[in-house]
Amino acid sequence: INELMSEHPAFLTPEVSLTTATLNNDITRLTELKTYTTALGFMGYDEHELVNRRFTLYRQDGDYLCIERGRKTPDWLASEAFGTSRRTRPSIDKLIDKAPAGIHTLHVGTSDDTAASILELAGVAEDTVHIELNTYLTSISKALEAAPALQASLLAKLASQMPEYVISANKDAATGKVYLVLPGNITYPRHKLVPSAKACFEEFIAKAGTTGGAAYCARTIPGQHEMLVLQNSEGLAMLIKSTVNSFYSQFMITPEGKAKFQKLLRGPYDGPRESQMIFSNPALNPTIEAFQKQNLSIF
Repeated sequence: INELMSEHPAFLTPEVSLTTATLNNDITRLTELKTYTTALGFMGYDEHELVNRRFTLYRQDGDYLCIERGRKTPDWLASEAFGTSRRTRPSIDKLIDKAPAGIHTLHVGTSDDTAASILELAGVAEDTVHIELNTYLTSISKALEAAPALQASLLAKLASQMPEYVISANKDAATGKVYLVLPGNITYPRHKLVPSAKACFEEFIAKAGTTGGAAYCARTIPGQHEMLVLQNSEGLAMLIKSTVNSFYSQFMITPEGKAKFQKLLRGPYDGPRESQMIFSNPALNPTIEAFQKQNLSIF
């Protein structure tokens, strides 16, 4: 096997190199270059190269060497804020105080604005889904108001454009309004959940980054390398306490709050009701002809 492998060299040959460059403001850029060269060429070429670069910028500040990663050109190292003293957050102070003497590496992380970012992302996603489904419902309602000769073709076209996460479009027998059925037998229209969730997280988001967090530190002594992970659970405790208290005060104490909570969880078309299916998602049917054969003009 070894002889066979020696006769056929590897298709990709890696090569690693390091280069340095001096930039303005006494900033040095270290470039780690890793290339992969092919043994063969294609489309008239004799060989190809895949080039990967990793940049590390550093600048001396008194007794400290400040490092900025992930950028080809400096940002913080070249800004006016570099070298100015800034007070650390109380949560970071607590973690640093617990670090043992003699460490050479310290990494600290706090909750910061993570919770706010997650809720903001969830809010954008929920808004996007509501806009898409509202537009789709409006198109279905307009198609049902069209002339009978055009109705079937319009509905067939809308069925082919149905979002992947929608199971069917139905018409309520009592109100005559169109609604959508989603996975888990959830119906739409329904109320948004993220605004109420944000209200429950208000206290925690206001104090995020001021408490709790985690730190990793390391030190080397003769014949031994030590690593230590420190965890401050105050942030987690505040998260549980503040969100539970806010939820309970908003939705569990008064009859009005309980009714509001039920309204958030239950859509107007949830549960058993008399309705007729206009069409179902063609992705759930074996062929597109399946939904075209449905009775699209029963209304």
